[in-house]
Amino acid sequence: MLGIAKSLSLDAIALSKGELFPKGAVANISYKRNALVNPQDFQASTLIASSISNAIISSIKVPYQALPKNVWELSEEIRAIGKGSIDFDALLNYCWRKGVPVIALSNLPFGLKKMDGAALKVGDRPVIILAKKNNSKSWLSFILAHELGHIALGHLENNSSIVDIALQQESTFDSDNTGDSMELEADKFALNILGGPLAQETQERWGDFDSAITLATNARAAANLLGCSAGHLILRYAFRTKRWPEAASALKFLREDFDAQKEIVKSMASGITFDDLSNDVQDLIFRITGYSPLES
Repeated sequence: MLGIAKSLSLDAIALSKGELFPKGAVANISYKRNALVNPQDFQASTLIASSISNAIISSIKVPYQALPKNVWELSEEIRAIGKGSIDFDALLNYCWRKGVPVIALSNLPFGLKKMDGAALKVGDRPVIILAKKNNSKSWLSFILAHELGHIALGHLENNSSIVDIALQQESTFDSDNTGDSMELEADKFALNILGGPLAQETQERWGDFDSAITLATNARAAANLLGCSAGHLILRYAFRTKRWPEAASALKFLREDFDAQKEIVKSMASGITFDDLSNDVQDLIFRITGYSPLES
């Protein structure tokens, strides 16, 4: 915590308590899906997210290009990058090509509560935060597409943030379980990007599978026809049937579902110029995101 406070020129005790004067993207924060938690508990991690976003924006290589508000138009743009398919890698590459940084916060200091994801606007530049420490591309695809939806749908004003504290299996893919109109819209936007009605109809025709490997095999075959991720189909199936143990096992059979965190930091390293940043800020980014220049 002391090192982070020094890098940000902040008081360490105040940072640990989230007791800091809000400015920039944290001047106007909306915490979502927080019925059972205290939003103030997430102020420190939100401040760190905002500070790293500011630093990365100052060194990003690509100017921001406005996203299509129409989900099908945006999906076609992603599909073109993914060579006909929409998966985590295509989503990630699309964001960076549009000048929307996607930043991992997988290594926040111990004791700090962190969000699953967030969409920030630093000035007029949007940033996506993926803080959930999960290596499954299928799980993170929904969070990424959800935050992308917030941006495309115009939910963010300049210098504001939407922090999604928890996008867990109880709420993910369940776009009718919240009374928050923005969350409802972002959920539906994400589901349409990742597969749309055809993905839903496909897995609804599936019966109970005898084994996880059978579920994985069927999901991969369907995904090839639909141009979506097999892991996404498995998660949709799990939400509908509540067969989460089988789904978790099935994901392990998908080699393409691994190493999500590595892909996030690799994209970040390609998208910014570290030499534009001070040594302290570089060190902060390396520690919080998990990026190591020695491994690149």
